[in-house]
Amino acid sequence: MITEQNLLDFMRETAYKPMTYQELEQHFTFEDASEFKTFLQMLNQLEEEGKILRSRTERYGVPERMNLLRGRIQAHAKGFAFLLPDEKDHPDVYIHANDLKSAMNGDTVLVRVTSQSEGGGRMEGEVVRVVQRAVTQVVGTFENHEAFGFVMPDDKRINRDLFIPKEGFMGAVTGQKVVARIVAYPEGRSAAQGEIIEIIGHKDDPGVDILSIIRKHQLPEGFPDDVMAEAEAAPDSISEEEIVQQGRRDLRGKTIVTIDGEDAKDLDDAVNVERLENGNYLLGVHIADVGYYVRENSALDQEAFRRGTSVYLVDRVIPMLPHRLSNGICSLNPQVDRLTLSCEMEFDPNTLKRVRHDVFTSVIKTAERMTYANVRKILEEDEPEAPVSSESAAPVGEEGAGSRAAGVKLRTSEEDLDNLIAWDEQWQSGYDPEAERERELEKQRQRQERREEKARLLERYATLVPTFKLMEELAMKLRRNRMKRGAIDFDFQESKIVVDEQGKAVGIVKRERSIAEQIIEEFMLAANETVAEHFHWLRVPFLYRIHENPDSEKLLHFLQFAANFGYVVKGKGNSVHPRALQTLLEEIRGTKEETVISTMMLRSMKQAKYDAESLGHFGLAAEFYSHFTSPIRRYPDLVIHRVIREVLEGGGALSERRQEALQARMPDIAQHSSERERVAVDAERDTEQLKKCEYMLDKVGEEFSGMISSVTSFGIFVELENTVEGLIRLSDLNDDYYHFSEQHMVLIGERTSKVYRIGDEVKIRVARVNMDDHTIDFEMVDTKPRSGYKGVADAGFGGARSKSGRGGYGRAGREGAGRSGAGAAVGRRGAAGGRAAGAPAGAGGRGAKRKGGAAGSAAAQPQREGRGPGRAGAGGRGGNDQRGGQTAGGEAKGRRGEGVRTDMWGLPVRQSRSGGGSWSSADEGHEGGNAGGEGPNRENPWYSVPARSARKKTSDSGIFNGEGGSRRGGGGGKKKKGGNSTAAFVRKKRK
Repeated sequence: MITEQNLLDFMRETAYKPMTYQELEQHFTFEDASEFKTFLQMLNQLEEEGKILRSRTERYGVPERMNLLRGRIQAHAKGFAFLLPDEKDHPDVYIHANDLKSAMNGDTVLVRVTSQSEGGGRMEGEVVRVVQRAVTQVVGTFENHEAFGFVMPDDKRINRDLFIPKEGFMGAVTGQKVVARIVAYPEGRSAAQGEIIEIIGHKDDPGVDILSIIRKHQLPEGFPDDVMAEAEAAPDSISEEEIVQQGRRDLRGKTIVTIDGEDAKDLDDAVNVERLENGNYLLGVHIADVGYYVRENSALDQEAFRRGTSVYLVDRVIPMLPHRLSNGICSLNPQVDRLTLSCEMEFDPNTLKRVRHDVFTSVIKTAERMTYANVRKILEEDEPEAPVSSESAAPVGEEGAGSRAAGVKLRTSEEDLDNLIAWDEQWQSGYDPEAERERELEKQRQRQERREEKARLLERYATLVPTFKLMEELAMKLRRNRMKRGAIDFDFQESKIVVDEQGKAVGIVKRERSIAEQIIEEFMLAANETVAEHFHWLRVPFLYRIHENPDSEKLLHFLQFAANFGYVVKGKGNSVHPRALQTLLEEIRGTKEETVISTMMLRSMKQAKYDAESLGHFGLAAEFYSHFTSPIRRYPDLVIHRVIREVLEGGGALSERRQEALQARMPDIAQHSSERERVAVDAERDTEQLKKCEYMLDKVGEEFSGMISSVTSFGIFVELENTVEGLIRLSDLNDDYYHFSEQHMVLIGERTSKVYRIGDEVKIRVARVNMDDHTIDFEMVDTKPRSGYKGVADAGFGGARSKSGRGGYGRAGREGAGRSGAGAAVGRRGAAGGRAAGAPAGAGGRGAKRKGGAAGSAAAQPQREGRGPGRAGAGGRGGNDQRGGQTAGGEAKGRRGEGVRTDMWGLPVRQSRSGGGSWSSADEGHEGGNAGGEGPNRENPWYSVPARSARKKTSDSGIFNGEGGSRRGGGGGKKKKGGNSTAAFVRKKRK
């Protein structure tokens, strides 16, 4: 009998020409009428799903052979959309708002490609047909206009209101949150039409906000009656007969524990570690055997498939399985027998190579239900005693701590200077030594309480402490081994929103990632990799967790972004090994830019997903990876648990019929599970953003310190200490006109030359909180550039960083910086960059003095106090003592340390050879930098790549490159009287 896959493969053959159903009948030769009838039904079903098309001449073919693409619509709030094709290797297709027809976000459609760029990169298309509707109902706020009404959707990707005729009101009034079913979809300029099917409540009522998000994402709440009936039928305990009958390995004599959060109730994983007689580690990971109780195709299984995953909202959990199972017989509660699937792994203590592993069914009895907090307290090192005295409580310079009052001469070394300045700032701000002493005493009391708490825990869990120490030892070795092979470890700051009984946000606390969390993380990763590899080589149908290599264009954009901070990531061609990215994460750890670069790196990568084929995991640098450890809350884990038990019971293989059945179903399960995971993540983000806005609602007008997390063409995003993020709009920066440099991700003031860039510390005021859009607006109060930052050129753009002070345009130190390069600036101001920069070879920076001039330069010119003769060989504004274009002409020979030309705000200039002896860093192979570091052609190959944009960027403007403000090579034209480069730049922008 012909299958769906056989038919599709036949139609995709190169020699195939569209056939009628009669011609297909002749080709496949059916045995009887019933088989032919089944074939016609399959044809109709495939046509409805958009997998095949029927032409006007009644001929069938696949869309890709008819210049059409099948895929899913991803809409944007501004009206346009992208098609995400079903073909894995096909690029996304841009669809203009006018070409969407009636398609909405999430719909499965057929699209015709209308144009594409050279090389087949960017494609544009139009929707030909909507195959399947994803949006059938809309959640929003109702507005009554007497004769008719509108529902304003909460989902901003639905950018047109839903028209409701009077007969469809169902009693709703203005301001209520409602659920409306779409009756007619939008066509042309006409809006979609619907009818109200549920009134959730008024938008300001407690709890309505979360319910609206639940309805918006169509998340299920209760379980159907047949599902609950099956759950209630599950036993409360297991019998010895069950254990013996199933042939499970008895591990109840081992010391096995669960380690979870304080409020966790579904305990689905337990661990144990032993040191064997041969010195090797034996790690056991034991996972609740949920598949034993949730049988395939049962009502429980079908409901779990529909849900796909548990959803963890701010104030509630929407579970995948009923609590009767997840918190009962499937939860590995302490001191009770539980059925499990176990994975035991033996590791060599020196190489951490896995020398043996085994996957089997088992029964365990956990010794303790441990929490992350208690394990952390047991394992953390004792804090050193910090004696408090009247002298130690005062900073350097205070009386009693080596001060003038004691007759001691003040130390004026460089390291003490900062302490004295800090002390002076504290004194000016009303520093109180007595209050400081009280704070120190309070800290001492807290340390004592922690020591007492640890002593109590050590006494209570005395028999388990050696096990926890061994767990820590093995986990840290596994982690080092994983980092060594190139796994990328993002360490983002996570937060938990605290709500009261009414669901109102009352606090935001940061979540710690302590040693306890790392232990469980490493053990679960080891088990997931082991299980994936084991069943991959058995060649049985399986579900894998894959993470494909990053898109080369997005990766290139990220590498350019990292280069702005002076970091260079090594790679070959367009590919980068994850080890190089992990090295970058280690370099930035503890710096101001850590969060920002980590976030941009994450955005440059593809999303992890489920797949029926093992394609590797880029982020973990793992060849094989699966999700095995959470069957209570993830459906893919439940599926592979069933496969594992079937293989174990079948002697290591599946029957041919079962193999084919699973092989056909796995791709659908993988795709559905990935989609449900995305829905869950979106719902969790929506509720978190909602509650963060609610928390900040009564803080309008208050001031906070934060860090610039993103810079865009329309404003600055600032993240506060409590992880709340808000936007400072460009229109609210009223001290200057600011222009966005896309290449360097900065905003630059055209009059003040003030620069806002990612990582800057700022002080903001909460201006507005919009509870409808869930957005927060800030106002700028004050800014503090990163670590003495004086401009873009001081930020490290353009070169690699190193401890020796080399690296493009970065600061190389406070005094005598740039020690490693000919022409390194000498003197206190030698390499600070920006206005006070010492002159690199061939030119003195703006405001540079003689003592900050370049050493060892053939082209250096004498300077007076004030503005020097330009930047890096280019005649500067108001420069003096220049000789006929010698410094601006072709005399810059590209020797190391001769400096890189920058524009009026310190941005490094990209120039091309344009006659007249003009200077070009790219053509001459110039190795510039105030610190004598490598230039753009060596350590920063990304620097010379132009930013991709249709409109002109600030860094590409002729004014930024010195036109109209300095003499060009060969003694170029005179500067116009009264000319102003900034004014010329503004005129260009306005044109």
